[in-house]
Amino acid sequence: EGIPTKRKSQSDGNEMNEIEEIEVDEDINTERLSMCCVLCNSEAPAGVDNILNLLLQRIEEEQDPNAMYILSGLYWDENGMKSNPKKALELCTRAVEADHAEACHELALIYCEGKYGIAQDLDKGKMLLFKAARLGSAVSLNALGGLMIQEGNVQLGTRYWLLGASNGEEFALHNVKKAFEGKAISKEDYASALRAYQTAHGATRSPRRDEMEKAVAAMANRN
Repeated sequence: EGIPTKRKSQSDGNEMNEIEEIEVDEDINTERLSMCCVLCNSEAPAGVDNILNLLLQRIEEEQDPNAMYILSGLYWDENGMKSNPKKALELCTRAVEADHAEACHELALIYCEGKYGIAQDLDKGKMLLFKAARLGSAVSLNALGGLMIQEGNVQLGTRYWLLGASNGEEFALHNVKKAFEGKAISKEDYASALRAYQTAHGATRSPRRDEMEKAVAAMANRN
C-alpha cells in the first residue's frame, strides 16, 4: 500500500514540484521517522502513515529542513520504502540550502564516497563538510581532520580533531588520543580537549537529546 500524495509545493522553483506516492511496508525504518518529532521537540503521532504524512505536511507548508533531511534518508536506502536516489538528492540538497548541518554532513559523505550512483566529487564533499562544521557539526570536524591527514597535512588535521573533540564528538576524541600516542599533539592539547569534551557532554545531556543523537547517528553511520 502507498500514501497518495499529489500535493503541490507552494515554494519557489528550486524545490520539488511534486512528491509522488510513497510506498511503505512493515519493515520501514521507524527510527529514522521518529527523528522528525524528536528534533522539533514534539510528540510523534502513532503509525507510520501518520508520521509520513506529517513529514510531507512540514515540507509543503513549512519548508522544514528537518523533515526534508529525514525523508531523504528514507529514499536513499531500502528502508521499507522504494529507493529513489534522485528524490533523496533533491530533498537533501534543499535541506543543505536551508543550512541543515546533518544534511550537509550526509551529502558530503555521499559526494566523497560516490554513493547511490552519484559521481564522486571530493571538492564538493569537502565544501559541504566545511559548511556543516561552520553550522556546528562536530562530526564534520572529525571528518575534515581525516581528510586533512589523508592529504598529508597532519598539523591541520589534528587541529580539526581537537576542535571536534572539544565540541563533544566521540570519534574525534578517539583520534586525538591516537594522535597523542603518536606524538602528533602535545599532552597539554590532549588534556584540554578531554576536559572540553567532558564539559560538552555534561552540559548537553538530556533523555531527548540522547534519543536524537542515537537516531541521527544510526543514519549518519549507515553503510
